[in-house]
Amino acid sequence: MLWAVAVSFEKSCDIECLVVGTLNEAVERYRSQLDKEKSISTAAVYEISDTECSVKIESGFGYTVSLVEYKDSLHLNLKGEFFEEVEDGSKPFEYRLRTKYWRKRLERRVYGRILVKKGYPRADDCDRIVERPWRGYEEQTITHPHFGLKHVDVFAIRVN
Repeated sequence: MLWAVAVSFEKSCDIECLVVGTLNEAVERYRSQLDKEKSISTAAVYEISDTECSVKIESGFGYTVSLVEYKDSLHLNLKGEFFEEVEDGSKPFEYRLRTKYWRKRLERRVYGRILVKKGYPRADDCDRIVERPWRGYEEQTITHPHFGLKHVDVFAIRVN
């Protein structure tokens, strides 16, 4: 059973979501967020089942986050060199440009797992598919040869 903590902030529409393994970890994270962030408008702890998130603890702000959506798997197709870095554990993040396309797939969502794929393999080609637990993402600004020489805003998806 997985648990998620979702927090929304007063001055933006952003919802930060963190998936944790146990209810105790979720409650601890929930309490620490309330203690350190004064601009939180709502926070909730969710139990993640096979098909949905259900609210388990309300924050006391009068409403709860209802926009967290559970999806089974996030599929990431990578070039061979990046796949091998994920597979051997040396690459902590996989980067995707902060576009509407990726925003729709990442924000307000909780996945059960990530399927990292080398290219576009057949479903039964296990040597080219690595499964990782969903550990969320961060928004970062980076410089990377794949994106050119300029600083770019990305979603940094945790893959290790």
